[in-house]
Amino acid sequence: MPRRDKRPVSGQQKTPTSARVNVALVWTAPFAYRKDVAVQPTNPGRVHPTSAQVLSMRPPGDAAPLAAPLSSAGERRGAASLSARHRLLARLSGVRRLRSGGAKSESAPGGIGGGGGGAGQKLSARRRSRGRTGRPGSARGCAPWRGKASCASSETACAGGRPGERENLMRGQREEEERLLQAIPLFCFPDGNEWAPLTEFNSETFSFVLTNVDGSRKIGYCRRLLPSGRGARLPEVYCIVSCLGCFGLFSKILDEVEKRRQISTAVIYPFMQGLRESPFPAPGKTVTIKSFIPDSGTEHIELTRPLDSHLEHVEFQALFQCLSPEKILQIFASAVLERRIVFLAEELSSLSKCIHAAAALLYPFTWAHTYIPVVPEQLLSTVCCPTPFMVGIQKRYLDEVQEQPMEEVLLVDLCKGNFLKLVGDEEEILPAKLQSEMLSSLPTMNNNVQTSEELNTRVSDAFVQFFVKTIGHYPAHIKWGKNGQGSFQERSFCKALTSKTSRKFLKKFVKTQMFSLFIQEAERNKKSVEGYFQKRLNEYEEQKKQRRLS
Repeated sequence: MPRRDKRPVSGQQKTPTSARVNVALVWTAPFAYRKDVAVQPTNPGRVHPTSAQVLSMRPPGDAAPLAAPLSSAGERRGAASLSARHRLLARLSGVRRLRSGGAKSESAPGGIGGGGGGAGQKLSARRRSRGRTGRPGSARGCAPWRGKASCASSETACAGGRPGERENLMRGQREEEERLLQAIPLFCFPDGNEWAPLTEFNSETFSFVLTNVDGSRKIGYCRRLLPSGRGARLPEVYCIVSCLGCFGLFSKILDEVEKRRQISTAVIYPFMQGLRESPFPAPGKTVTIKSFIPDSGTEHIELTRPLDSHLEHVEFQALFQCLSPEKILQIFASAVLERRIVFLAEELSSLSKCIHAAAALLYPFTWAHTYIPVVPEQLLSTVCCPTPFMVGIQKRYLDEVQEQPMEEVLLVDLCKGNFLKLVGDEEEILPAKLQSEMLSSLPTMNNNVQTSEELNTRVSDAFVQFFVKTIGHYPAHIKWGKNGQGSFQERSFCKALTSKTSRKFLKKFVKTQMFSLFIQEAERNKKSVEGYFQKRLNEYEEQKKQRRLS
């Protein structure tokens, strides 16, 4: 077979060939009844001994879509139509306006940590009638990487109910997972099935986010690599799906997976089994995984979860390497008002890191709308969505994106560090004085910031301080009733600021869904959660008291 470029130009004719397919191995950590999932494109009837489910991916040029999940015996359950697959992708990606009423978690900033926050936590009547419980990662949800814990907690939640309710619960969980599994391969290869066998390929790490109908989110952590061997080979993707946003921790796990893959696929499974049998570390804690590697003996792998949970899921370094602080502030301003934002980059790793970092700038608020760090080719029409979205698209699809009828969108080119399209008022959204303070606090790549942790802290402090100064007085404007229910006084809240520009900004910000979700949670809990934002808020109030006394 003649050598083909691994990424043809968009629109190039694709020649059907069974050699040009992809392989993805997926561990769906949050689910109870399935351990791991092998996505085997070339042989849909072949089941790995340790696999509980097999998916089939057809070669490019074949009009048929991905096959439906096969049972462990290799029995087909039927195939979904292509249009149905696109609707599924759109739903799992959150391509619609989510319902309000969700709870915001202090430990889940930026809409991507700790099971996700997001809107619409209340289940619909239809879902309640089918007996489903709350979202994974909640008090009765799943453990981040232990299927058995998930099963036990689900059974406990419905132990007092009728047998039919329990069956409905498990059936609902299975249906939800199967819908999830149908979409995962396309998110593992968002750049399409356009790969030829390769002899060299630098591994890359990226992630995607799937949104459930209740607004909760799951994160897929992916490592794409070229397996060891002779001659031209096809790349593989290893993916771990979890309801927790711990990017550094899961990246280390994928490092271990990649190291073992270069030896043999069989070496990966004992490591993942040991991982599932270990408790997920609490913030600041470490777990040790024992794993045997041929010719190396038993290794002890330490996995540490950062103590500061609001930064454990993000790295700002990638964003500041691509964009100047001034442009990052304009992106932040657009995100605060819940506008439509599209990020463009060549590499998947850069794209996903930057969009996660941009969403994390909103802490302590949560992006509650369409959020797709890497948009699959089948979902490029997302940019036509009339509701707010924050999406990442590979730059090779730029021409197709610009042909779409986009309105009031901020188009960010991460490769060149500029904007290809603006609304026009991005520099006027934030109060001028606070903008200047933030710019003086934000680092640049010429500041010789030594570590990513140091940069993360400096960036986070600058944006948290912005929210402390603009909305930090919100507790004083919640009137509490005798029943313990709070009532937010929006008018007095906006008038409390002395600066006209700050009041102008606040009047717009209070109309956003992210602020509504934040206040709804505050109205339900008189005692604030002692998270990082509350800590900074208390420090700021103490400083104001000291200035008044001096």
